[in-house]
Amino acid sequence: MKFSLTAEVRWLDPCQKLVPEPGGAGSVATARTAPHDSGRPAVCVISGRQVASELLRRLLRKPL
Repeated sequence: MKFSLTAEVRWLDPCQKLVPEPGGAGSVATARTAPHDSGRPAVCVISGRQVASELLRRLLRKPL
């Protein structure tokens, strides 16, 4: 399944009140698009806040 780091940054920002850098959203993108039916909880490491404010504004405005 295909995912977009921009889409994950946009999903995390308003929904979760997190501001990851684009690369830091990769674990969330994988978890949201890959099946995980082990019956055990999944953990995502979200790194970030090292994103320039102008880049973040562009990511949040960019059409998906």
